[in-house]
Amino acid sequence: MNGYFMLVLHTHLPFVKGKGMWPFGEEWLYEVMYGSYIPLVKMLEELYEDSIIPNITVSITPVLLSQLIMPECIDGFRRYIARKIELINADRNYFKHTQETELFNLTFYYRDLLEERLRYFEESGGNLVKKLSQLAKSGAIELITSSATHAYLPLLKNERSIRLQLKVGREEHVNIIGLIPYGMWLPECAYRPGLENLMSEMGYRFSFFEEHAIRGGKAYSPYGEDVESKVLPKDYSVFRPYHIRDSNVSAFGRAGELSGQIWSKDLGYPGEALYREFHKRKEGSGLQYWRVTGPNVNLGAKEPYNPDLALKKVKEHAGHFLWRLERTIENANVDNPVVVTPFDTELFGHWWWEGVDFIKELLIRINSSNLVRTITPSKYLASFPPRESIDIPESSWGVGGGHEVWYNENTRWMWEKIYEVENKIDRVFSNRDFSGWQERIADQIMREFLLLTSSDWEFLIYTKSAGDYGEKRFNEHLTNIKLLFDLLEKSVLSGEDKEFIIDLERRHSLFPKHKLWSLWR
Repeated sequence: MNGYFMLVLHTHLPFVKGKGMWPFGEEWLYEVMYGSYIPLVKMLEELYEDSIIPNITVSITPVLLSQLIMPECIDGFRRYIARKIELINADRNYFKHTQETELFNLTFYYRDLLEERLRYFEESGGNLVKKLSQLAKSGAIELITSSATHAYLPLLKNERSIRLQLKVGREEHVNIIGLIPYGMWLPECAYRPGLENLMSEMGYRFSFFEEHAIRGGKAYSPYGEDVESKVLPKDYSVFRPYHIRDSNVSAFGRAGELSGQIWSKDLGYPGEALYREFHKRKEGSGLQYWRVTGPNVNLGAKEPYNPDLALKKVKEHAGHFLWRLERTIENANVDNPVVVTPFDTELFGHWWWEGVDFIKELLIRINSSNLVRTITPSKYLASFPPRESIDIPESSWGVGGGHEVWYNENTRWMWEKIYEVENKIDRVFSNRDFSGWQERIADQIMREFLLLTSSDWEFLIYTKSAGDYGEKRFNEHLTNIKLLFDLLEKSVLSGEDKEFIIDLERRHSLFPKHKLWSLWR
């Protein structure tokens, strides 16, 4: 055996419970659950039962963990699937009327698939998190955490804001998963010097960075075209980890070009003509009955999807990727090379419908390879600890490799508001204790602040995919903070005031086991 493969899946959605439906409210969560999370967990469990240790790393944000175990979201998912099956039946009648036989037959494929995934969900008691925890405790996978609400950490000015995100993120992971996380996903792989010290204080031992942050050159961003980063070239291999500066936190770098083989719709596998087309949906049901067909084929000319042909292509692509992986390892020119490929989990199944099948086929093939083995970060570091330290510049996996995706002319006002809130929290909370209703108000201020600083709002505005939704959500939390600060200064609360607080606690029911205001210190 010549080297190792480290597949990292970063799993995150913002807080969407009770925040509208299609396309960016609760339905966003439910669609990803049936498209990505359920088939992924089921696949990992099946491999482990077949004596194939997946050895993949799954990071999952505390804000998503919390939603996955909420009774409202569990019941909401059941209702969503029931409604989806009703809509499939309506699609069947429509395609029968239009005599589109291939699309008519696909309705049975979708019905069977949805019923099977709902059955697995029910057999798990509606608790996918418990399944993940069991896989981690068995050694099949490694689970790591992230900041509490996926805040873009380098741009927060007050160090206490960063500590709050890290503390809540770690404690919520331990509370829900029942395991101590030794790794932390930096949201958007975004870093500034000094973050490694805060991570070390929390007990974290590793994280992941873009390739250009370690060796310079092009920034291979999953969010846009490759562009030259501002980082000067360096002579560091991306196929081994390094200590970050003088800390004990290790940096794993992403193999950018090889990762692009998977995430790029233009150069990678998802653009394959036989794979399911994401963007063309049947009106009403929202289901995708068509295939990519070709790179320049408009949506109106897409041909019907064929699951059997797509699966054959998946097996070809898995074999091709293993071949590329083995050649990369052979040419790595370092001892015990490790090829790290981090992705958003939602790429697999949600965006790239065949993606979970691809992972399965790839892991099966790697299990028989004489050149490469899968490995998790903790297992790798236990056998091959870093021998060198490295200075990592400010960086991210966004377009250009810097902060531009999240801080730009359209989002600058958001950061100005965040800084105002940071300053006010610091003035009010630093030397003050709370009890009774005041404590509940202070806790809710911190909860709203955590939600305010989610990186998703700026990202939605940047991509123009749902800028209005991102702005609306940001302003909602900002308004709640202002109202709560007003209540904090009142000597006597009215019945209406108390109802407002109770309603916010119910609707934004995150991190209930923490005295959040006390963590600011």
